[in-house]
Amino acid sequence: MVGGLNYPVEHHLFPYISHVYYKDISKIVQAKAKEYNLPYHVNKSFAQAVWQHIKMLKMLGEYSSSVKRAAQLSKSHKVVAV
Repeated sequence: MVGGLNYPVEHHLFPYISHVYYKDISKIVQAKAKEYNLPYHVNKSFAQAVWQHIKMLKMLGEYSSSVKRAAQLSKSHKVVAV
């Protein structure tokens, strides 16, 4: 339906493999993640995946803003070495 966008891990691990195989590959990737105690997040629907993406963009934007504010503050406070 979405050209494999619901399998981002598989897409980034195997960018040259056709998206029609991502569902099968995901079972192997998920098993390996479990074997090595790594997180493997699955969205049950396309809408849930889009919502998670929006939340991530918001979080990254807030982080970026706080980093910029910290950099501006550090520039405005000159430190003198003794």
